[in-house]
Amino acid sequence: MVKINGTDYDISGQTLARYLATTGYDCKRAAVELSVAMPLSWLPLISDYTREAEKPTKATAVSVIVYGVVSCWMYVIGMGATIFTGTSDIAQIMVKAGLGIAALLIIVLSTVTTTFLDAYSTGVSSETISKKINGKCIAVGTAVIGTIGAIFFPITDITDFLYLIGSVFAPMIAIQIADYYFLKQECSDHSVNWTNL
Repeated sequence: MVKINGTDYDISGQTLARYLATTGYDCKRAAVELSVAMPLSWLPLISDYTREAEKPTKATAVSVIVYGVVSCWMYVIGMGATIFTGTSDIAQIMVKAGLGIAALLIIVLSTVTTTFLDAYSTGVSSETISKKINGKCIAVGTAVIGTIGAIFFPITDITDFLYLIGSVFAPMIAIQIADYYFLKQECSDHSVNWTNL
């Protein structure tokens, strides 16, 4: 039993079971997989920003630590809100908390900032392929294509997309770690490592 605002919540029985298990699939396993996919997909993105820092290794380390702490805090808030409200639907949680307009602003601003980071990263990554590519144009083009895609192909459940991200970034990070730390292969003089692709 957990006491929140004077009310007892049974998180050891049916309430917890409802959120941790679904028919035919282990929800705990999915939660761990998606929780691992998020930081793995974030690591290449943050390097586009820390590469220009005076001390890039230190900037990356601080970014990783802050990202880890904030992500864990986000998971705790989400789990607590789900247990407290009895629903895992973020829209209903926000409405029950009385955050109608504020919730909409949070969602819009977080989506815009995240999309900017992704579009910029696409531009920076494309510049590594060829010096002739204009990263800013690629970033704007990516944002336009993404906006058009979101308008014509709305996605209400992004779980499958998150699994796709995990299936790409987990092997990519494993190859990078093995290539650099264990095989000791330095390929920074190549614009593209075709073997790894």
